[in-house]
Amino acid sequence: MGKIVDSCISMALSDLYLRNNHYRFKLVVHTRDSHGDPFLVLSQALSLLQSAELDALIVAESSGGVKILAGLGSRVKIPIISLFAAAPSLSFSQHPYWIRIGEDESSQAKGIATIVEEFRWRSVILIYEDNDSAREFPSSNI
Repeated sequence: MGKIVDSCISMALSDLYLRNNHYRFKLVVHTRDSHGDPFLVLSQALSLLQSAELDALIVAESSGGVKILAGLGSRVKIPIISLFAAAPSLSFSQHPYWIRIGEDESSQAKGIATIVEEFRWRSVILIYEDNDSAREFPSSNI
């Protein structure tokens, strides 16, 4: 998933600079591959905080360490941006630097249900990844 996100960010930056060649700033993206390991996510986040001047951390996967990352963002006052709704919902008052931009599972289920209804399908097979976030998917809404 991280490779896809990395490609999308690179394309978005190319478009940004192509359309706005007068911009005097340049965003530098430091990427790391955690191989899905939440401990490696945390280790790499700490390493980046020490070695680079960061304005934000973008988390491109659901990680078991998101609460710790959210706390880290609050402590160092750097936004931690989660691209996936599978990340837990955290209170803004406790984690003001945690930003979750993915849609929640309920919204996804409603979208799937709308497609099924529109095409008048009588039978649908839902295939999902067997992990903690997928287990929370409200398939009863479909």
